[in-house]
Amino acid sequence: MVVGVSEDEEISNVEAVLETVKALGKVRVRGKMFDPDSKTLTMLCECREAVDSTQVPPEVVHTTEEGVVWQLVIAEPEVNSQPFSEKLDKFLQEEGKTLEDLQRLYNPNPSLEPNPRVNHSCGSPTPPGEDNLDNWLEQAKFMSEEYEYSDKEKRRRIVESLKGPALEIIQAVRLSNSEATHIDYLQALESTFGTSESGEELYLKFRALHQTQDEWDVGLAKDVEHKIRLSDSTPFRERSRRLAPADIDDVRRHLQQLLEAGILKESRSPYASPIVVVRKKNGSIRICIDYRTLNSRTIPDQYTIPRIDDALDCLTGSKWFSVLDLRSGYYQIAMSEEDKEKTAFICPLGFYQFEECLKV
Repeated sequence: MVVGVSEDEEISNVEAVLETVKALGKVRVRGKMFDPDSKTLTMLCECREAVDSTQVPPEVVHTTEEGVVWQLVIAEPEVNSQPFSEKLDKFLQEEGKTLEDLQRLYNPNPSLEPNPRVNHSCGSPTPPGEDNLDNWLEQAKFMSEEYEYSDKEKRRRIVESLKGPALEIIQAVRLSNSEATHIDYLQALESTFGTSESGEELYLKFRALHQTQDEWDVGLAKDVEHKIRLSDSTPFRERSRRLAPADIDDVRRHLQQLLEAGILKESRSPYASPIVVVRKKNGSIRICIDYRTLNSRTIPDQYTIPRIDDALDCLTGSKWFSVLDLRSGYYQIAMSEEDKEKTAFICPLGFYQFEECLKV
């Protein structure tokens, strides 16, 4: 819970402030209550992942309004000292009964045992008498985890509950792998017909995965290596340019981040190009390197460019289009080892060269 929130505070702002606490992860506001004494709101929030209360501070400071502090109250999870299955086994032993006796008690006629069938060829809505994928998977996974059946019995029950394309998928799995388990059956069905997770759950999972990465942990493209071919390989060394006093701390911080990420390393190259600092619209800096001398000696790479008409013809009849792009392309292409020294640049704060590709 968040205590002491102003009445006119937007819910999106509250969620954004709470997400600055790394231990909380992705946060959603689920309810709010007005306190007439303090004239503030108490908001009930839900975190996507389990939260370690020892890592959560008692207060959080508003990111945009100076002096505004909210109190955080973390609900401790209920500790279950003994799992339900152990309690059930102990109870049945004391009564001299088995799990099969309990099942017969709730279903005395085995022939009437529920047997939901799935036919995914009909789409949505689900036809009468059939169960949708989400409900069926939930029942099947519960049977798999809680019932003490043999793997053969679990496979039989799964097969008997299917028809149509779903049954054909299982038959294909059995033909390709005669030793496939009931878990393999469920995984094949889930991967073929979709996932039981909602769109919001998938979005939260992606955001949580994205937030765990460092800003400069951008990965590296595989099987690609950039080379710099020169028409004149004579080393050159240009003078370092002066930095504005207001930019020095930001440049030092940016260089340190690139060093820690392995994108840069200190250099002793015979080549040296100067840098130019440019301010982005959001106030952060971009370090540009003046590679005009290097570019004048570089032999351009030649690529076959497809005709626009041919590219458009390939899209005829398509309805869905996707785009794939590198997050920071200049830092995600490996640089040829013998050409790394050519990327060296000099500034008042040091002499560095790139480990990955960059714009030249």
